[in-house]
Amino acid sequence: MEEKRRFHRIGLAAKCLLSRDDASYQGQLENISLNGALVRFAAGLVVPRSGEYVLAVFIEGEDLPLRLTVEVVCATNGLTGIEFVSSEAGTPARLVQLVQTFTSEPDKLRVEQERIRKHLAEYLRSH
Repeated sequence: MEEKRRFHRIGLAAKCLLSRDDASYQGQLENISLNGALVRFAAGLVVPRSGEYVLAVFIEGEDLPLRLTVEVVCATNGLTGIEFVSSEAGTPARLVQLVQTFTSEPDKLRVEQERIRKHLAEYLRSH
């Protein structure tokens, strides 16, 4: 897959479910960032790139899955790149905590968080 990542990703093996309407795909999370994830599905599966999906990530030791509305941005034989679109209340804080827990580059993560805060502040000022 072509490298288009703009956010630090952490390796995290977790079961996940990607679903929309009557289609659902069970997979394994390969890595995750504050903006997206890479998911491995059964060999040969190419997830369609049309519309939004719901991604549920089942994190060991947690009762509730992490739920995010996502778009598929790239899909190849068994691997799917996903961008986060929106989420339930409380999910962004859980995602930040998860990435902070497993990152090997906390300074890089802090820089990304500051970049996100500035972008959000600029967006809110302009609207």
